[in-house]
Amino acid sequence: MKPTFEEIWGRIREHSGEIFKQIRGGEFTYEFRGGTLFLVGQNIISLRVILKKPVI
Repeated sequence: MKPTFEEIWGRIREHSGEIFKQIRGGEFTYEFRGGTLFLVGQNIISLRVILKKPVI
């Protein structure tokens, strides 16, 4: 059974603040401010990502 959007979103939120390593050696993390996800890391100044529930 496919996970729901809410389950996936919950998993994404659980890993907020963790450090992720990029293939080329850089690192990044992300954080939530309200319902917006912000990427933070090497060569990332400020990127705002807005994720919406898909309409089926």
